[in-house]
Order: sequence, then structure tokens, then C-alpha cells
Amino acid sequence: MKTPSAVTRRSVAARTACLGVGLLLGAASGVLADPAPIPRDATFRAHEVHDGLVVDRNADGATGFVPSVAGAHWGEPAFEVHERGGTATLEVPSTGHVVVAGPGPAQRETVEPSWENNAIQLSLHSQTAPPLRTDVFRRTDTQAGPSLLTRQEGTTIDLRGTYEATLHGADGRPVGWLRLRLGEDQPGHVQYEAAFPPEVDAPMAIAAAEALGSEVAWIESHTTGVTRSPENRP
Repeated sequence: MKTPSAVTRRSVAARTACLGVGLLLGAASGVLADPAPIPRDATFRAHEVHDGLVVDRNADGATGFVPSVAGAHWGEPAFEVHERGGTATLEVPSTGHVVVAGPGPAQRETVEPSWENNAIQLSLHSQTAPPLRTDVFRRTDTQAGPSLLTRQEGTTIDLRGTYEATLHGADGRPVGWLRLRLGEDQPGHVQYEAAFPPEVDAPMAIAAAEALGSEVAWIESHTTGVTRSPENRP
């Protein structure tokens, strides 16, 4: 049985993100835009492909490609997000935990996980805004399977479906949502959608998606009968 850190290293730590302003930067063979429509109220949408992550929409209108790269070492910065203000690096120390550093020497953001009865919740922290926190991720479709995105080690479950969590501000009021779609279009397909408040920048949005993706990888590695098709494995 694989440890959480080994799963994260394989599935999310060896990537680099390059976001341009309104332009798709970076190229990879076989990378196509996701044909599924983007919800009107979503400020962020990304989907996994066999060699990385495609950002279909970001709050500033930018798109980008997050390719898988070789040679990344555990505990080192694994992502780079290029914006007008400079470059931010993203590090994934453990499952569900992402650290964003920069641009600028004083800027630091984190996505930190917690679990309620084995169901993940995410907290988004920055130095310039109050913290944000999600509920647990609840199934919103009618497919068979667990009602929550939860760790069910040793149990065969069908993860396919849509899971959504409300995003709350420091005062507890809803300020947005974060949604995960698993295998709806094809087995292994993973898609992230969110309505973030304005204070969530591009690096933080990507960090939230990667934190959630690392939890999915952990669940898959600890659950029998759940696999991704070869073309969709990170």
C-alpha cells in the first residue's frame, strides 16, 4: 500500500504551470481544449490530460497548460505560475497541502487540508485576505456511489460523479464554491470548477485544484477497483 506522500509525488509534484495573460503558453502533443461548456458563474475551470493540467478559465481571463515534467524532487518547488507581477512557485509537501511562494519576497499562500470523518475540507490562507474554508465535498448527481468525497480504504466504491463544496469566508458566510467532476465524460477524466471571490488569485486557484487532485489520487491508491485509464494517468 502506497503512502500519501508517494502518491502525491507521482501524481502532482512533478509539474510546472505557465499561465499567460489571455494566451495559452506551452505546447504538448495531444492537448486539446475541453469540449464541455464552462458554467457561467465559474471563475475557474481546469481539467486533467494525460501529460498535465489544462486551465480553461481563470479569473483574469488567462488560460494555460500545466505539463508533467521529469526530475522534480520531493519537497522542492514543483510548479511555477508566471503572471504580470512575477513568478509564483507551488510546492506540495503532502496530500492536500500546497504552499505558494511569491511573486514578491513577502507573499505566501497555503492550501491546508483537514478531514471530517475521512471527508476532506480545504482551507485557503493568504497574507492579504481573511482565510477561506470549504465544507466537505458532497455528491450532486444521482449516480451510485458515496454521498461524499471520502476515504474508504479497502472498500470498492464508484468515484465517478460530481462533488461540490461551499466556500465560506472568515465570518462563515458563503462566498463561492469548488466542484470536482470525476469520470463523467470518460473514465479517469478529472475536472475542477470553482466560483472564487476576487481575492483568490491564479496561483491560489491552481493550488486548490492540485490539493483536491492529490486527495483523489490518495483515495484511488487506497481503494480497490478504482483505476484510471492509461491515457489519463498523471
